[in-house]
Amino acid sequence: MSYSIAYTGMLAVLFLLAPKAAHACDCLIPDSPTVERDQADAVFAGRVLSVTRFDDRNAVVIDVSKGWKGDTEERMIIWTTTNGGAACGYHFERDTSYLIYAHGTQGYGLNVSICSRTRALADADEDLAALGAGEAFSGGLCGGPDSLAMLQGVLFVALAFPLFRRRRYSSMT
Repeated sequence: MSYSIAYTGMLAVLFLLAPKAAHACDCLIPDSPTVERDQADAVFAGRVLSVTRFDDRNAVVIDVSKGWKGDTEERMIIWTTTNGGAACGYHFERDTSYLIYAHGTQGYGLNVSICSRTRALADADEDLAALGAGEAFSGGLCGGPDSLAMLQGVLFVALAFPLFRRRRYSSMT
């Protein structure tokens, strides 16, 4: 009898010490390239110039080479979460080219997640064949004054937001 009580007690302790279940991103299988294009707010291809972390999000600056949908410019900023798979964030590598399916608006932030068809351009042959030629940008790295102003505005907001949030919480206590 004491053996079963000790065994039950050990199981109870192990149960309490067991790691909690992790919640991972839950995505549906992406649709075809044309369906995903129709559902996205912007579809474009380009090379990653920089990835900058702001709190729990990354600002990714893309030098756009081609666009299929949306108000794309030669230089775009997209956002993704920093937690990778757990928060559906897409991991972008600097100096790598991607085909990007983004949601949102350029003025308020285009977002990309692992749930979209976003992928390295080297792995996007099926998508490129389905999407067609697209609109090529000839300016490359030049970027216009609008792109520079947009980048400065995003950086200002991203740097000022944590300060505003801390000040607001400290005034509440």
